[in-house]
Amino acid sequence: MGNINIGLNTEFSRSCDKLFEWAVEKTAEMVYEYIELMVHFGRGLMSVAGYFHTVSMFDDPYRIKEACDKAGLKISALQSHGPLGRPEVHGEYLKMAVRVAAEIGVPVVNTDEGIKAKWTTEEEDHV
Repeated sequence: MGNINIGLNTEFSRSCDKLFEWAVEKTAEMVYEYIELMVHFGRGLMSVAGYFHTVSMFDDPYRIKEACDKAGLKISALQSHGPLGRPEVHGEYLKMAVRVAAEIGVPVVNTDEGIKAKWTTEEEDHV
């Protein structure tokens, strides 16, 4: 049986109006070993201004790795919740998240299933 390790998603800091690096430092202060980070496509005004915990995938991915390494945290996943059911909308976002994860050694990229595809049946929705 595999080991289960407890980590923290940076969503915990969403209402703190602080920068990504602040969330990383607080996670380390709480003695977590693993962290899951939220990334976004493009430029988020709140992130650029330092009021939100996400990191643009247009930034250098080593910004993420270096902040976590400095805090002694291992990155368990990137949170990039683009719906798989809408590849025309989120395909490039998810591909970029996979590239960023590969570049900095993150083993998991989280997505979501998104909307129900029109061509699926009710039975398939509950599998």
